[in-house]
Amino acid sequence: MTTARYNRVTFGEVATFATTAPSSLNSMTHIPAIDPAAPSVVQSFDEGNETAGDGSMSVKYPTAKDATWELTARVYTGDKSIASSGTDATSAYLWKLIDSYFGMAADTSGAGTTVASGTGSAPVMTLITGINAGNALMFGGSGTDGSVRFVAAVSGSTVTPDDTIDTAADFAAAAEVYSAFNWAPVMGAYAPHVYFNWEGADHQWLVGPGKITSFKLSGLAAREGCRYAMGFSGDTYAGGFTSGTFTPNAYTGSPLVSVGATCNINGTDTAVGDFEIDFGVKHEPVTATSGTNGRAGWEITEVAPTGSFTEYYASGRWTQYAAATSIPLRFVIPVSTSGHVAKAKGTIAVWFPNCNLTVEEAVLNGQRAQKVSFQAKRPTAAQQANSVVSPVYFSVFGGT
Repeated sequence: MTTARYNRVTFGEVATFATTAPSSLNSMTHIPAIDPAAPSVVQSFDEGNETAGDGSMSVKYPTAKDATWELTARVYTGDKSIASSGTDATSAYLWKLIDSYFGMAADTSGAGTTVASGTGSAPVMTLITGINAGNALMFGGSGTDGSVRFVAAVSGSTVTPDDTIDTAADFAAAAEVYSAFNWAPVMGAYAPHVYFNWEGADHQWLVGPGKITSFKLSGLAAREGCRYAMGFSGDTYAGGFTSGTFTPNAYTGSPLVSVGATCNINGTDTAVGDFEIDFGVKHEPVTATSGTNGRAGWEITEVAPTGSFTEYYASGRWTQYAAATSIPLRFVIPVSTSGHVAKAKGTIAVWFPNCNLTVEEAVLNGQRAQKVSFQAKRPTAAQQANSVVSPVYFSVFGGT
């Protein structure tokens, strides 16, 4: 007998759906999944019963295979930021899996800059190269905890943040401006695919090629650990392998918790007891005439993010609900350390430029409250004119 507690999960990215599957000779990357179950592997069959003269059933024949998996992991931080000086982070925690989900390689082209001049609503950068609408920036002045904002517009060397920067030191001349790993869903197909290798105590499964087809932020009740909850869809499965070489989890900073997390609702930082986010990117298989299972990969066909949060009673939220008012939302979860230097090495941020709300009565800590569900919509015409074109933007500050 062997213990069911032995679970090792590694993954590897391949260039295309048709690229040869990894083997024990390839370098895989370890994912510290939390209590993972084995992947779900399904063999489908043609079970049609052929007629005969004896009333018995005929044999079945194998057809297509499918493989799916649900994995949850803490959100670890790194030891480097993307700043105007020093050695920049070049990878983020599980970034290749996030690439797979959003259908794009992370945008890190904003290589870090500083504030030259300006105001909290229009800071001027010393270097604007690579900073695009939808990117997240962390402004960090001397002695501050930093201010995270998304870029709502770029004009010359001036950026318009999604909300005014309140801390004067964060937009003062020479304040640090940290860049992030930035994602927004891209419709269509993304060439790279992913394989997962699961090692149990007595056998292994290799599943793929496939895509991360669901992605949620969970565990966001105040003081709890933040989680990446990911779902994987693979074309097929085979016996796996004992990894001869793999890269251990290199992100050894403190995992994120939602202590100190902020929810900015229509420009106002709001205390919330909990929140959850489903990025809502829909992947569909691409039908093909070749391949054992009739697939040639997956592509993104729809983006419909949703989420919810619980806040103390605010009458204005009911007004917004009744009038179907469209508002922006920004969530920021920093590493539980004060100071922008540390936070720039471990913070995640999500921006929904244009949302509709649904509100219902709730209780929070024994006090009158409300649960707010939101649905991210197409950005407004004015936002689109400034190149804000996605209903959701996700950013990670810090890595290795």
